[in-house]
Amino acid sequence: MESGDVVPLDTLRGPARLGDHEPADAGIEESLLQSSERPIIRLLIVEDDEEDYDITEELLARAPETRFEVVWASSVEAGLRQIATDRFDACLVDHRLAGRTGLEFAEIAIRRGFKRPIILVSGVGDAELERAALDIGIADYLDKDEFDTGRLDRCIRFAINRSRNTRRIDPPAATDRLTGVANRTLFLDRVHQALASARRHRLGAGVIALDLDGFRALNERLGHDAGDRLLGIIAERLGHRLRETDTIARFDADSFAVLIENLQRPEDAALVVQKLMEVIEAPTALAGEVLRPTASFGVALYPIDASAADELLRLAEAAMHRAKQAGGRACRFHDTSLSAVSGRITPSLAGRMVEPAPKGGLDRALQEQRFELHFQPQVTLRSPLVGLAARPRLRDPERGVLGPDRFLAMVEGPQFLPRLTDWMIEAGAAELAAIRAAGCRVDHLAIPILQPSGEGWAETAERALVALGRHALEPSSLELEFDEATLYEDRTSGLRTIDQLRSRGIRVAVRGYGDAMLSLTLLRDQEIETLKLAQSLLEGVPGDRHRTLFADAVIQLGRHLGVRLVAEEVPGNSQLQMLKRAGCDAAECLMSDSPMTRDDIAPWLLRQQRRRESLL
Repeated sequence: MESGDVVPLDTLRGPARLGDHEPADAGIEESLLQSSERPIIRLLIVEDDEEDYDITEELLARAPETRFEVVWASSVEAGLRQIATDRFDACLVDHRLAGRTGLEFAEIAIRRGFKRPIILVSGVGDAELERAALDIGIADYLDKDEFDTGRLDRCIRFAINRSRNTRRIDPPAATDRLTGVANRTLFLDRVHQALASARRHRLGAGVIALDLDGFRALNERLGHDAGDRLLGIIAERLGHRLRETDTIARFDADSFAVLIENLQRPEDAALVVQKLMEVIEAPTALAGEVLRPTASFGVALYPIDASAADELLRLAEAAMHRAKQAGGRACRFHDTSLSAVSGRITPSLAGRMVEPAPKGGLDRALQEQRFELHFQPQVTLRSPLVGLAARPRLRDPERGVLGPDRFLAMVEGPQFLPRLTDWMIEAGAAELAAIRAAGCRVDHLAIPILQPSGEGWAETAERALVALGRHALEPSSLELEFDEATLYEDRTSGLRTIDQLRSRGIRVAVRGYGDAMLSLTLLRDQEIETLKLAQSLLEGVPGDRHRTLFADAVIQLGRHLGVRLVAEEVPGNSQLQMLKRAGCDAAECLMSDSPMTRDDIAPWLLRQQRRRESLL
């Protein structure tokens, strides 16, 4: 299993298949220490070293008293996604992880409400670390040098037993009943804990208050049921756009707040507002209309503005009211010296809050070859073939590696995005040819179409065919991904382009399948090779029976139409098992947390092939 694996696939070693057992408290009856049968313990291991993970898994597989079902997460972020979507009996986390520590993972997980025991492991004995671990509520601390099967087995079982015997009754629900996100009480508690962590690690934090513009009038016009539905949709979308370490809350009516942890610069809060604004303003089909809601934002930062949770929230709400008074669809910072940042959110800039472009502009960055492609594997669930999805990155000397969510906000003029798309196709074709020449079996490469308009799509397709020919690649080696919202808004040009691409043999993929605004007429009127399932489609699956049936129905529609179905960012093993049973073809983000560079992807693919071949 490779770095970044958050869900074991068919290559998982051991006697148990994940997904066949749904853990519950009753799964470990009365006392694990006195059970006459081998209890099943569902264990999350957060470890970024593959060899250490393999050693731990092998030791657990030999446990005579217990059968362990293990899920691997190779980073703090992957581990937090796992505990948010899957149930575990315990968590084993390494302290020395890339980017963050196991101690930070435990702090965030406990703050997020993870009540199962967390056991911290470290390769170096450290009495101060041990004390810090126990202070924040970690169940136990182990030295890797002392690892053996018996010690691991006993430590995990004792921790689970102690946790069950000492578990207190949960406090009253601290979530908003309408949307399921945090309420004001829980939000302030998390802000308080986040500030304590920020002080220890010398980091920043931010609170963003936001209020929907014109919601009262909309509520009166469409009715309260539609208004409540809109609030639920927005809360769900905001939750998807935030990191696992951040928190969203609803206070009253149409007022929300967001906690952003680990801020490096004030500008980072501006980028978060930009993302939230884009999510809120996405077209939403509701009550027979297509709505485009807007919002006003206020931002207060720690330690610049305040050092107490309630004061930080008060300042953010005051800044939000100033944005509201300025006409709405705007952002204000409490610190007026940051007006140069907040003032960029204006209607004339289409809601974007832009950063300064690199020196010389994006065109010069493209000429200087400071753009690069990273690759996300699309792991097939029913055959050994693997596809790759290309993701552009900009390497900036001052700001590091920037993803599309940042550099797209710097675009000026209509000509850059077509040039960037041409570069991605040319660079991607060269990489695909090299990867295949190295012996990797890759079915196709998916390239996102970034242009927001249908104008020029046909010319892009013609240039793509030329690029494929230069590298001796067949047209079906390329899959162009169109955003469903873009096709929704420019349907005439979109359908014409899809016809032209398919007539030339190039694959077409549509992202966002199964989301609220997908037009079924697109599937009725047009043959499409690939539909990428919206992440929101798997929310609550498989725990919520109605949502599971709906997701299955959406997948079955695609199957009946003969479409290849790809799931993006599958959050957990239970969702993976449901997708496999329903007949989904492939999934992204199973084998690696984030897209890999050109130097990493070929060795990764070759290792996967060897593993599959060894199992045949």
